[in-house]
Amino acid sequence: MSDVLFKSEHMIWQYAYYHDELDDILPHVEYLIGEWEVREYQDDQPFFKNQEEIRIASFLLHDDLLPDVARKAFSILMVGSMMEANDKQVYLESLYVTPPKRGRKTSKEVRHRRFEVHRLINNDGLLPMKAYKKIADKYYVSLDTIRRDYERALKNRKASPLNK
Repeated sequence: MSDVLFKSEHMIWQYAYYHDELDDILPHVEYLIGEWEVREYQDDQPFFKNQEEIRIASFLLHDDLLPDVARKAFSILMVGSMMEANDKQVYLESLYVTPPKRGRKTSKEVRHRRFEVHRLINNDGLLPMKAYKKIADKYYVSLDTIRRDYERALKNRKASPLNK
């Protein structure tokens, strides 16, 4: 029967041939197809039982031999895998999953506060601690937060290759 269902052009046949197990793998794949056709897909339960089943399902999907219920489960598996990789901040080039860049996220509000501190110190002639206090009170932010952010920005600006 495996000669009828699978042809040499199919990826699963090529996989079995490569591993020199045509007589073992193809009957097992036929059994899995039958099992998947009667298995019900449930959102909270994994459809595929192990990596081998996922690998076989991907070969069958490539050749359009995967049963509909397994096709749906495979699509949800891919989306779930992408979400899990994003959550765990894993880099997977093939799925276009990249972790966020390290460091603090910049925002317009933080840059605006930093500019105001800079203006108060350099243009208005305020002492740095008074400028930090004024901006901290205005935006309801800790004085230390304003000071650390401004001093970090100055340090990074001095280290920039554009300032050398």
